Amino acid sequence: KAVFPVELPSLFINTWGKEGNLWYDPYSGMGTTAVACIRAKRNFIGSEMTSDQKIIKAYEKRIRDEEHLMKNQTKLEL
Repeated sequence: KAVFPVELPSLFINTWGKEGNLWYDPYSGMGTTAVACIRAKRNFIGSEMTSDQKIIKAYEKRIRDEEHLMKNQTKLEL
């Protein structure tokens, strides 16, 4: 699976969406679109056709890490 720069989906998400919107990525792969949504305060649903537990675990970890980072960043801004 290729991981592309988070700036790519961020451009679309920030241009055509509003905070709180729901985005769906039918080819979620390693979660780059999900990360862009978390950073832009959008909701997301991702799906991927795989049973490879390494990919699933990596995706879940990436999302948890990003949510944790954003939560801590929000605390620092307050």
